[in-house]
Amino acid sequence: MFLLVLNSSIIYTVDADLRSRALESLQSQGVEVRLNTRLRDVRQDQITIMEKNTGIGEVIPVGITVWAAGNAPVPFVRELNKTQMQHIN
Repeated sequence: MFLLVLNSSIIYTVDADLRSRALESLQSQGVEVRLNTRLRDVRQDQITIMEKNTGIGEVIPVGITVWAAGNAPVPFVRELNKTQMQHIN
């Protein structure tokens, strides 16, 4: 499993210690995190990625591709967070 991140770190909006712990957690679960990496092409059985700073490309065979992007939760997650906060307060 791959996680492609366009930036130089994951969840860059939180402090460095939390970013480091999150990265270690993903890696310990077998997720290969590729920082500074762009998705260039998606095909039925492969993706092509490119390192942001060097332009070096790589083709990776895949079975399933899931695209997730953005900097805000989807409505379902937003509502779930509100419900959890109400139980805490």
